[in-house]
Amino acid sequence: MTVNPPAERADPIECRTARLFTRTYETDAVTVSATGEIDAANVVAFEQCIRRAERPNKRLVIDLGELKFLGVQAGSALAALYDDLELRHTECGVVTSAAVWRTLRLCDPAGVIRTAGSVDAALQVLRRETTPVAS
Repeated sequence: MTVNPPAERADPIECRTARLFTRTYETDAVTVSATGEIDAANVVAFEQCIRRAERPNKRLVIDLGELKFLGVQAGSALAALYDDLELRHTECGVVTSAAVWRTLRLCDPAGVIRTAGSVDAALQVLRRETTPVAS
């Protein structure tokens, strides 16, 4: 099953070695996608992009599937941001690449961050976890 196509896609934000952009899906989700590399030099822009993309009553998928490098500072920032989103009851998932997975093993050793292999898979997991069960 595929998700609804994006309703809007913001122009990419170029920040040093990364390109960031958001998509708002018609139904219930926003994605923040990153390509390239996220390290200490652009981690603040990455965090700001995610915070700007958060919307009330929308699930958030952080798509890092095309990322070639995620520095430890960025991985730690992602883990802290994920915790903050959870505290604010924003359902969040992260699409990982091999590089992201390696860094998350260091920065999220307990495996708290919900990860998936694609945006569709992340949205399916988030929807399944938050859909009320009929009695």
